[in-house]
Amino acid sequence: MKNVLITGDSGMVGRCVVAQLRRMKGFKPIGLGRRHDKNLGYETIDFDLTGPGIPTLSNIDYVIHLASDNECKDEKAVYTTNVDGTKKILELAKINGVKSFVYVSTGGVYGFGKKAFKETDRPHPHNLYTETKYQAELLCNKYKKHFPVTVLRYFFPYGQTDKNRLINRLINKIKNNEIVELNVDGKPIINPVTVQDAAKVTIATMKPLSEYNVFNIGGSETVSILQLMKIIEEQLGMKARITYNNHKIENMVGDITKAKELLSFKPEITLERGIEDILKEQA
Repeated sequence: MKNVLITGDSGMVGRCVVAQLRRMKGFKPIGLGRRHDKNLGYETIDFDLTGPGIPTLSNIDYVIHLASDNECKDEKAVYTTNVDGTKKILELAKINGVKSFVYVSTGGVYGFGKKAFKETDRPHPHNLYTETKYQAELLCNKYKKHFPVTVLRYFFPYGQTDKNRLINRLINKIKNNEIVELNVDGKPIINPVTVQDAAKVTIATMKPLSEYNVFNIGGSETVSILQLMKIIEEQLGMKARITYNNHKIENMVGDITKAKELLSFKPEITLERGIEDILKEQA
């Protein structure tokens, strides 16, 4: 039995990763986060990455590091969690001599651009969250001499149970008849990925291809925020209240060719179905 440590297991993606691993033979998920509900059906460890020390764990074979501060309410806490916290998990992985380390980053490290971003493009983090995620990526790169590292740059993951994600926020605003402010032309154009597809490929990357690798993980469909809202409107049977600002913005689309070729990544859930699943859960 191989032990897989999943940090941030109570988050949207983390829950899906754990659920999928529990259905796989030969793998035992171990969740690590600030706090857990009781009787989740798998082993959990309460540990705050902003606190002192590192977790006392042994016999860990793989690490999937999902935990991060994406609310960014306190600048110091964001750095402590996203950068210092990542170093703690890297050190834990080093002590355990893990077979591989998967770090979940964000496509936001690229910033915005006219073309779909490739992994070879130079990152241009544009806010506190993306800056700390990129710093954590650089930390991970330093540990490749100890174990193989895979960095996954998610593009707008979405799914059930997380009201703070972009698509979920748009759904709730339309349902509550709240005004949605859009940029010029309803941009940016994005390619969001469902949590189920993201979790599946994340687990697949536990088997490393090299000492250090970076992959974009996004959906196969590209839409502007305005087009996304039209899909939601149609499924809700409601009209959104839209206002426009004067902010011209470029796009944030990830080229997923590399993941398709090397990981056999194939997003299976369409935007329409993914949104439909969220609405069914809310019903």
